[in-house]
Amino acid sequence: MNDQFNRPSGQGSAGEDSGRGADSHSGSTPGFNPPPQGYTRQGGWQAPGGQYQGSGGYSNNGNGQQRPPYYQYGNYQQNPYQAPPNSGNGWQQPSAPGPQKEQPKYQWNFEDYDRLDPIRKRGKKNRGLVVFGVAVLLLMALALVFVSGFGIYNYMSFDSSVAEAGPGSSSPDTAVPDDKTDESLPAVNRDDSVQLEIESRPEEAVVDGKMTIPQVAQAVLPSVVGVVKYERTDFYEPTGVGSGIIMTESGYIVTNAHVVENASDIKIILHNGDPYPAVLVGTDRQTDLAVLKIEAEGLVPAVFGDSTQVVVGETVLAIGNPAGLELAGSVTQGIVSAVDRIVRTTTYTMNYIQTDAAINPGNSGGALVNEYGQVIGINSSKIFATGFEGLGFAIPVADAQPIINDLISHGRVTGRVVLNITAREVDEYDVRKYGVPLGLRVETVNQNVIPGENTLQKNDIITHIAGERVTNFDEVKTILKQHKAGDIVTLTVYRQITSMQSDTFEVQLALVEDQS
Repeated sequence: MNDQFNRPSGQGSAGEDSGRGADSHSGSTPGFNPPPQGYTRQGGWQAPGGQYQGSGGYSNNGNGQQRPPYYQYGNYQQNPYQAPPNSGNGWQQPSAPGPQKEQPKYQWNFEDYDRLDPIRKRGKKNRGLVVFGVAVLLLMALALVFVSGFGIYNYMSFDSSVAEAGPGSSSPDTAVPDDKTDESLPAVNRDDSVQLEIESRPEEAVVDGKMTIPQVAQAVLPSVVGVVKYERTDFYEPTGVGSGIIMTESGYIVTNAHVVENASDIKIILHNGDPYPAVLVGTDRQTDLAVLKIEAEGLVPAVFGDSTQVVVGETVLAIGNPAGLELAGSVTQGIVSAVDRIVRTTTYTMNYIQTDAAINPGNSGGALVNEYGQVIGINSSKIFATGFEGLGFAIPVADAQPIINDLISHGRVTGRVVLNITAREVDEYDVRKYGVPLGLRVETVNQNVIPGENTLQKNDIITHIAGERVTNFDEVKTILKQHKAGDIVTLTVYRQITSMQSDTFEVQLALVEDQS
């Protein structure tokens, strides 16, 4: 038979057929269909376009394997089963003009389009998810920046260690200057007959006579007032809001000194909302106590209890105006966490009642009340710092009583003595750098040094007072509480003459009454 079969253009390679290429053959050559088993064709074969001519024919060797004939490419004579040089692992026969199979005319196929459409939609959906994810991340980043900025602002608004409800817990925060009564406030008539009275716990209440929390709140709330401070500014508006406790029916009110410092005007807001102008009777910076006076009728004074009877663990309420008058009359509950807790601030050192009842800016001057409806403390301080919570402090009423009575009678605290010098504490840095001892470095000396062989000079360091070691002002105050005005005390003084020479000696000094 003399028929031919066509090999599709561009789909086969001699290298693949040679046995060394990428494909091996088992029964057929890639790219064309071999003749059936037992078929032998003589005279060669023709590839489409007449580009490749083989000789020797194509034969089936009878063992199930078909071998392509050897053929000639251009001027190159290929041996059987070999690929042209530099052909790599296989080579593609080029297309050439020749008879081409007629391609069907393209027609729009909706089925193919429908199969592609979900792919396009899925791509758009994925892009939308990416845009949405980026938007969410940006919003989260903006929120983080806002929260961080707000936290930093709050942190900078209060002291990082002890933001006292002493200096700093009235609302808003105010600084504590030197003690003085503002001359712009109206004068007050002194009344020695007015005193703060303290009552013991009722005997019948020791067993089962304690009041419930609502009963305590109802009894004390009318006695807690708002204290609004105005300062000399371009606008007449409040500069601070705190709390106060009505002490007598005649209008004496107890509060914190820092609540009314630098006030040009003070206004009292009663529990029922009625406002009254107030005068400053007296203030004491060292104990953070102040007394005010209003002219009003029908006032409900609080009952003050003996704070020396307070024990750790008993229930207490804090009543005041946290965050200003908007939250006036707020009541929080807690327990007594500690008694006689010594707290040192930048302006004073006091013994406090420590409580976990919430005390916030604006609570300053408010009442700490026991289960018998008695005011046992005057809320004053709270520690504001990251990681701390539930650390509030109140001035014990027993410690406040003599201060309040003196402020009412004299406008200041009497019987308090001072060294009548100015000094600063020697810190560890000075000790290591200059080789001096801890103590109080003298800045100025007034005329109360007893004449003698030695005198007190600037830069002298006081190391002992009345034979007791002193390294800070707290220790000095503790020692001076044991003395009265006119007492003569002995100071041990260190004086550095040169970097290699120093001297230690004693000086006699007369204590004077504190008139501030």
